[in-house]
Amino acid sequence: ATTTAAMSGSVRRTIVISIAVLLVLLVFTGFYQLVYNAPNTTTVGSHMNIIISRNEFQQLIDCRATAKSVIANYSIRGPIPWVYINLETQNEFTLGGQIPYNDYFLFWDTHNFNSFPLDNRKDRTFTWAKDVLQDQLKKAQDGANDLWGGDYYGWQIVESLRNAFAFENIVGKKVLCVGSVFPWIESLALASGASEVWTSEFYITHKIVSEIPDQFRIIDLNQLGNRKFDVIVSVKAIAHAGLGRYMDEISPNADIEMMNTLADHITPNGTFFLGVPLGPDILHWNAHRVYGKIRFPLLTNRFTVKTMFHYREEWENPMRMLTDPRSIEPQPIWVLKPKSSSEQKQ
Repeated sequence: ATTTAAMSGSVRRTIVISIAVLLVLLVFTGFYQLVYNAPNTTTVGSHMNIIISRNEFQQLIDCRATAKSVIANYSIRGPIPWVYINLETQNEFTLGGQIPYNDYFLFWDTHNFNSFPLDNRKDRTFTWAKDVLQDQLKKAQDGANDLWGGDYYGWQIVESLRNAFAFENIVGKKVLCVGSVFPWIESLALASGASEVWTSEFYITHKIVSEIPDQFRIIDLNQLGNRKFDVIVSVKAIAHAGLGRYMDEISPNADIEMMNTLADHITPNGTFFLGVPLGPDILHWNAHRVYGKIRFPLLTNRFTVKTMFHYREEWENPMRMLTDPRSIEPQPIWVLKPKSSSEQKQ
């Protein structure tokens, strides 16, 4: 009887181990099929859209085998895992190790844009439908916080931007919105009295078509020419620049370069409303940067800080947010003024 019981226990253990091994194999096989056999085009409206081709994924595997780096220059579009970036480029991202990083790699596009086509690794066209634009503008005019930005980022950021617009009085001003993708910022600007509102999406993969082009105007960033704007707004965008999350080119200083480019298109007495994650400096690869006392001054080197809006109150000492670990989300709105030529030389 004892022998039979022992054999029975041994059989049960064998069965349990076999099932566990089978489950592990199934999970591994499913992941492998999802990644390696990813389709060339993604499913419209899917929450898990592969944004790296099979050939590129095989290239990553080959590079690991040969101990080479995918990133030999900045002309490669992401998303790319951190481990495949050479040490020289990693050092540029971390400013020689001054800024820590963690692996927050987003291999999938987790946004669900419903009817927007999300063809794998191809340009995307976002159509701003007339009824959607009218709905967003009506909500902004009514003082509601459930615009798209409020639904996605939290009502605080909508309230902060509305208060910042009122504080600076943008009535009659010419406004450029950068990287908003969906027209919630534009709607707030129009509701706040802006005379003209333009949108420029700086990711080359994102193309926007407006069905009310005389009110919601679209312009490519590289077509700005000598245009100047009284107001420039960028919220939840510049912190992603150069990380490859949205299939843009890998570039360590793309965020700073973008701010410098925009500084060339603002009037001398203009205002820049900026929203980026704040707190102790860190790079969440490839999700976004968090700006603290090291990188924030580099990002805003052509501007002076006037004030900052967070929730409903104006902070008396906004620079303290750069070292406060509780300040990462939601993002406050910085009110920046362009430096004069003499100030930039100092």
